[in-house]
This record gives sequence, structure tokens and C-alpha cells, in this order.
Amino acid sequence: MNARFTFLSGARVGQVEIFRKSYIVLGRHPLSDVRFDTDRDLDVSARHARIVRHGESFLLRDLGSTNGTFVNGTHIAGDVTLRDGDVIAFGQNGPAVEFHVVAGEPGDDAVSDAVRQAAERMSSPRASYPRARASSTAVRIAAEVARQTLHLRRTTKVLIALLGAALAAFGWVQRNNARETAALARFQSQLASLQDALRQSQAEVARLRGELAAASSAHNGGTVARLRTTLDSAEARQRGLAGAAAVDYRAISLANQDAVALLAVAFSEREIVSGTAFAVDSQGTLVTNKHVLVGEEGSRRPERIAVKFAGSR
Repeated sequence: MNARFTFLSGARVGQVEIFRKSYIVLGRHPLSDVRFDTDRDLDVSARHARIVRHGESFLLRDLGSTNGTFVNGTHIAGDVTLRDGDVIAFGQNGPAVEFHVVAGEPGDDAVSDAVRQAAERMSSPRASYPRARASSTAVRIAAEVARQTLHLRRTTKVLIALLGAALAAFGWVQRNNARETAALARFQSQLASLQDALRQSQAEVARLRGELAAASSAHNGGTVARLRTTLDSAEARQRGLAGAAAVDYRAISLANQDAVALLAVAFSEREIVSGTAFAVDSQGTLVTNKHVLVGEEGSRRPERIAVKFAGSR
């Protein structure tokens, strides 16, 4: 009688092996008879189980495996007599084989007592179990460490890339905020200067009007003509300053801010410059400083250009 094993799952699914031996070892060890894949069938221990033939019977015993041995879904302990068609699973979620008894050549069933006793001695010592368990555990740990290390390495690369992008975006926002703050400070300074000039012009016009009234009372024609010319110039200057001071620059900015864009120009992976651009038509044509796109010398060529309009996300 021979034992036939059909691999139902695992790395060797679909393969069939037949043994005429009276002692069969099943596991991932290279010297096992029913040998599973060392790298992929990690639920199987190095020496997971053994089968000994006693006359017409085949006895299955677990050899202290890490994940246990199951027959038709039932976890076994001690010797279990196999029946034709039994399914042996190596671990609850591990690979499985289907066991069948097939007829052999005449005389194949003769098994000497010495062979049977030797098989029993090989299967019974518990001292060998820890080594098989340790070997299986070491392989599983090594495989898991390799898998986790690969996953960690990939995750680290992604995090580094995201961190670089976040730092670049943060730097761009900081530079943009600094430019906007500086522009606001200049505008406020210019507005203050304009208001001072308007007050001075108003004071000068008031002074000239007083002098003109005094000269008219004294009937001094030459002085009156000179003062009137000076007063006309002062009043014209005052009207200009008043008109400039009355302009609502905030309203103008709000009305046109959607046309303002920020350019991020990459000349290489590490060299990125930014600048302000303005949309001048409904087609999205942008006007910006020449050096932003071609460099100070005017001979560079950008690799990538990113555009972000004010108020967009």
C-alpha cells in the first residue's frame, strides 16, 4: 500500500506525491518527504508531522509544530488513524493536502519490526520538538521582519517626500506673507506721506488766501497778482493731493485681487523661485517679471511652473 498526497493549497497546489515508505515526514525541512515551500508556506514547521504505516493503517502524529495539525478541520493530539480522502491541514490557515491510500506492488506492505521501532523512536522523543519549533519560529520571524522592514522603508520614503513638499509649501507661504507684509508697510508709509503733504498744502493755501486778502485791502496790485498766481498753483496741487488721498485703494484691490497670481518656478529639483503675476485678459494671460521665468541673465529655462491665483485653494 502506498500513500498519495495531493496538495490542495499553498505554494505547491495541484502537485501530487506518492510514497511507498513506512515512515513519512511532512514539513518545510529540506530532508522532509512531503516537503513544503520554505519561503511561502510559513505556517508549516520544519518537521511538522509524521505518518507511520502499521499494516493496513497509516498513523498521523503532530511533531510539536508551531501551528498544529488538523484532520478534516479537527486539531489532532497524539496518533490519529488516517482514512482514504482525509484532508490534512498544517496550521488552521496553512496549506493542506488530501490523503489517499493506493495499491502498491506485491511485497511493498512488508515492514520489519526494526524499521517500525526505529520510526517510533524517531517520532517519540520530545527533545527534537523545540528545535523544530525554534527553526520554524526563526523563519517566520525573519520573514515577518523582512516584510515589516520593507513596509517601513516604503513608508519612510513617502513620509520624507511629504515632509519635503510640506516644507517647500511652508517656505513659499512664509515668503509670500513676508512680501505682502512689506508691500502693505510701503503702502501705509506712502499713504501717510500723502496725508502729510495734503495737510501742508491746505495750510499753504490758507496762508496764501490770508496774504491775498491783506494785499487786496492795501490795494497793492503787483503783490495781489503774484499771490493769486501762487495761490492758483497751491490750490491745483491741493486738489491733486486730495484726489489721490480719496482713492479707495482697498476697494480697487478687492475688485482685482482675483487677477493676482503667485508663480512657483522650478529650475531644478532644489532650485525654486517665486514671483507675482497678473492676469491681463479673460484667457488667463499672465504678466510677470522676466527674471522670474528666465533668471537674472535671461538664459535659463524652467522645468516646471506652478500657478496659484489669489483666493484659490
